[in-house]
Amino acid sequence: MYHFCYDDKWRVVGVWRGADTDPKELFIYHAAGVAGYGGSSYIDSVLLRDRDNTDKWYNAADGTLETRHYYAQNWRADVSAIFDNAGAVVEWIKYSAYGVPFLLTPGDHGKDGGISLADQTAFNADYAANNARADLNRDGAWTTADQTLFTASYNAAAVGGRWKLSHGVANRKGYAGYEHEGFGNDLAAPEIAHVRHRVLHFGLGRWTRRDPLGYVDGRSLNAYAWSSPIGGVDPTGLADQATSGGCGGTSSRAGCAGPILPTMPYPLVPGIEQGVWCLIRPWFCRPATPNAPIPPRRAPDPTIDKSCKSDPLVRCKDDPIVKAALERYYTDCASSSRGALRIVCTDTNSFSCRDNIVRYRGSGCGSLAHEILHAADYCKVDDTCSVYDPENLQLYCKQWLCREARASTRASCCDAQGPWREGRTWAQCVEAMRNEYMKMSDSRCKGVSNDDRLAAWNECAPSGLTETTACSGGIPAIQ
Repeated sequence: MYHFCYDDKWRVVGVWRGADTDPKELFIYHAAGVAGYGGSSYIDSVLLRDRDNTDKWYNAADGTLETRHYYAQNWRADVSAIFDNAGAVVEWIKYSAYGVPFLLTPGDHGKDGGISLADQTAFNADYAANNARADLNRDGAWTTADQTLFTASYNAAAVGGRWKLSHGVANRKGYAGYEHEGFGNDLAAPEIAHVRHRVLHFGLGRWTRRDPLGYVDGRSLNAYAWSSPIGGVDPTGLADQATSGGCGGTSSRAGCAGPILPTMPYPLVPGIEQGVWCLIRPWFCRPATPNAPIPPRRAPDPTIDKSCKSDPLVRCKDDPIVKAALERYYTDCASSSRGALRIVCTDTNSFSCRDNIVRYRGSGCGSLAHEILHAADYCKVDDTCSVYDPENLQLYCKQWLCREARASTRASCCDAQGPWREGRTWAQCVEAMRNEYMKMSDSRCKGVSNDDRLAAWNECAPSGLTETTACSGGIPAIQ
């Protein structure tokens, strides 16, 4: 029996055998982002694995993880190459669009999925001719180290080919960084991967379970990544994310990092000394608590576009209004189908619901909080961004003015250094912003009377609201 140990993002961070107190494997993941919590890293971006290889996989762990392998992932986060601690490539893996693996080993010089005398003949010829194909460790030179690497793989008959993810390395992480079925040196079911809420079948290119939210993503209940696996991944099994070449180049549906964290029942690893929870931040195990509460589900961390020279969330990390707006976002967008909010640095301040993008020009933390609060409010009242109807603007106008009233009174005007507060009190700022939005409503609210527009604003910015209550740091959900 083996126990898989998970962190709070439901990633395998360690594997224990039976009642062993020492692990057989430990994994480290990329954790770029604020305070090292990985908000700017794709959730399944794995850095390395340490493994106990002194004895066979099924024997007791000896407390020493003597073998380290590094993972190289491509634009979609597929594990495309694995390096040993000396920097030599020990396995290459290619994938079909929907994840069928094709393993390439150093001994398979012909890259045909088999080991034969022809591979040895071809390698020797390339080595003698100083052909780049013979540079197996990719160090730019043709040396005996390449011969050693080839010979070891050839003699071990490390056969690759279609439907094979790994051989001697015993790697389970493959397509999009997902966890393939199986353990040890073999993969029991290389055609499937466990992707948090659902199981992906690579051969079918579909989930094996129906979408728990029904037809929210289209007519197919089992479609993977909107049937567009080149441009999307779905590390939660609930909402696809765009790849578009990696972090900083994401499309409207996602960011490179931080999908919705799954809500899973604790304890995570039952059976290890009557059950333990294993978490990686910080790394520790503690006794399980019967009937432990399930942690609340939260929205993914916002991603920062490469257009930002610095992270605006870091710059405003101590601002209570930004903290309050972010808390509103994390809570109200926890079940959103639009993925992680993306912050783009540009020459204007705005929020696009359909693109799920905050555009920020760096004009103070209050302006940033203003747009983040818009994102939270859309999640609460119009997550599909579908309220706008040119034939009936009454509802759209009411919701738009309500959102602007909330963001003005509880964000922009709370920033004493912000552009709207220059030379104004909080009350004067609110009045100025109300007048500005009333002018703007002439084009957005055609057919809606001035009285109805003003009523919509006042409903979400009541006359009794004061600076003390509005800027106290807590923002109620939109009604």
